[in-house]
Amino acid sequence: HLLASGLDRSRYEPSVVICRAEKLKRFREWLEGAGIPVHEIEWDGVFSICGARSFARVVRDLSPQIVHLNLPGPFDSKYGLAAPVAKSAGAAGVVATEHLPMIGSFRKARILRGISGRFIDRVITVSADNRKHLVEEHGVHPDKIRVVYNGIPDLHGGTGAMRRSEKAGRSRGMEIVMVGALEERKGHRLMIDAMADLPDDVFLSVIGEGELAASLAKLAEDRKVAGRVRFSGYSADVASILDEADLL
Repeated sequence: HLLASGLDRSRYEPSVVICRAEKLKRFREWLEGAGIPVHEIEWDGVFSICGARSFARVVRDLSPQIVHLNLPGPFDSKYGLAAPVAKSAGAAGVVATEHLPMIGSFRKARILRGISGRFIDRVITVSADNRKHLVEEHGVHPDKIRVVYNGIPDLHGGTGAMRRSEKAGRSRGMEIVMVGALEERKGHRLMIDAMADLPDDVFLSVIGEGELAASLAKLAEDRKVAGRVRFSGYSADVASILDEADLL
């Protein structure tokens, strides 16, 4: 959403293809609110013929110069085969963004990567360390890789961040914010455990939804930090929350 809505519309015409799913309803609303066309398809698995056909149909209709694939791992996504489908449907170029190349691969994924990698023209990743993993562990040719660091909205006009207490003109101690789905792998339990060892003027805001909401709230009570840990649920304005925090 940030990428598509931030593109220069005099040079680019973004469209987004998503799978039809209730959990993506909010995402679709964001995109449509930014004036970005959204195309829904059904693609249930790697070898879904119907899914591949649906995607190919959209690509043929749009005739894009660039298809951008947002992949969580090194081509291990079940949508890794979208690259050859896009090329066969007429896309001029395919770019893939890789977020977690430090995750080890497995046989099925290596086979899929071997197929899809031939159809990907550029691989974007977010750090030099990720680049190393892609080259050494996943066999991506270094000439294909571009490192593009994660960006953030400039809310201060280049003046930098200020301590929340300075902005408010008062001191309430340190404000920590943790943003992410309430899932085990995100490490919320570790953060709440840490809060028990931190001074009483340190406060934590937990932004996000997920299956661990109830158990994390109970953990905060058990660790006697419930008064300093606030579970705020989903937020559509994370940038402003980060702007008000001392520490992420």
